[in-house]
Amino acid sequence: MADIIYAKYSNDRNPQYAILTTIETDNGNKWVCKKAMFPEAEEHVQALVKYREKLEKQYAKSGFRFLEGAIEGDSIRFPFVQGQALSEKIIGFFQIGEQEKAYELIKTFAQKLCLPESLHKFKKTDKFSEIFGDMVFEQELDAMDFCDIDLICENIFLEQEWVVIDYEWTFEFDIPVNYVLYRAIYYLFKENDWGIRTNKVYEMLGIQEKEILMYEQMELNFQSYIGNTSLPLYKLRDSIGMPLINVGEAAEFYKDYQYRGKIQVYYNQGKGYFENESVYLENKYDKEGRFSIEIQVDKDTKELRLDPMNGQGIVLLSRVENQNGEPLNYYHNGKSIGENLICFDEYDTQIYIMLPEDKNNKKIYVDGVMEFGNRDIEEYLCSGVSKYEDTILDCQNQIQDCQNENMQLEKEKNMLEEENARLEQQIKSMESTKVWRLYEKYRKLVKKR
Repeated sequence: MADIIYAKYSNDRNPQYAILTTIETDNGNKWVCKKAMFPEAEEHVQALVKYREKLEKQYAKSGFRFLEGAIEGDSIRFPFVQGQALSEKIIGFFQIGEQEKAYELIKTFAQKLCLPESLHKFKKTDKFSEIFGDMVFEQELDAMDFCDIDLICENIFLEQEWVVIDYEWTFEFDIPVNYVLYRAIYYLFKENDWGIRTNKVYEMLGIQEKEILMYEQMELNFQSYIGNTSLPLYKLRDSIGMPLINVGEAAEFYKDYQYRGKIQVYYNQGKGYFENESVYLENKYDKEGRFSIEIQVDKDTKELRLDPMNGQGIVLLSRVENQNGEPLNYYHNGKSIGENLICFDEYDTQIYIMLPEDKNNKKIYVDGVMEFGNRDIEEYLCSGVSKYEDTILDCQNQIQDCQNENMQLEKEKNMLEEENARLEQQIKSMESTKVWRLYEKYRKLVKKR
């Protein structure tokens, strides 16, 4: 008896298309079996034999070989194909940076798919409109009247020939061949984008942008046609309208929430900060969020770290000093939005207080006011700071450019003044010469005449 090592139920389809796909093994032999889940789907499964014979004839010159199956009752059995899928080969080239080889392989695929002798101008039929929608194309499109739209790269395995292992979605009426190419590229990069701009690939294959919009709608119509009235699991959340909650993140948030009203203090004695050497100071916040803490430190402590909250929010530090009332320097991992005012847009809030060795730092005092993050604070303060950082940087760059331009203009001005002074000195020198005196007499005579 065969062992089933893989099973896929396509029960989110209409009953006439619902099938069970299994991979089975027996005595070292392995095969793929497609079985109708309902009597209505038996015709759909049986048609695979007819589709294969026609597809083999149509693509006889292309190098495609369509995997042959054997009918067994209400199912059809295919040999299991070992090897590398075309999708793996293409993505593999992208992974190692050999993009040109990937693009060449895509072009080769497109050439095999779009056989000139099988193409003619698309004519819309009632059956086409029923399955793909009543589409209106602005331009004439090349089409095939017998077309496997599921010629996607993961269904093609590379051997001496290109072996097509699945041709379930074959139709016997006109379909634009560019739609088949669109589907192949869409599903190739849907889960493996590798930073590739699919529009660039479509353009390379001669698929225009306005076509893509039409093909996207065709694909939605097709999926709607073959689907049943029940919702698949991946669409259930959108239908219910409830947010998706990650249990792990929720548990982490609850853990953080427990410590929200506590201030955690770390002591760095020259070896860094360690969780097991930290302490929690409880009940330090009043109802208004004010806090005033006193921290005992020994002579070996080089630096303190304060985690004032677990969560986003704002802290105003009104005092950071030692027992002698001397201010201490500090830094933090938040964003300064005013004098001693810190906006924390991360959940791990940290304030570091530096302890100079030449100071008396047996006691450290820190006073301030804290406001836990909420939607308004995050949107208008925390996020706002990040939002305008680029604008501020642009302004700073523009100011620097203006300053550089002013310096250049000042430099040119100084050079002109120096040149003007040189020329004036040269004129004065010329005025004391005989030639100049004769020239002046000549000018006066000419002026009298």
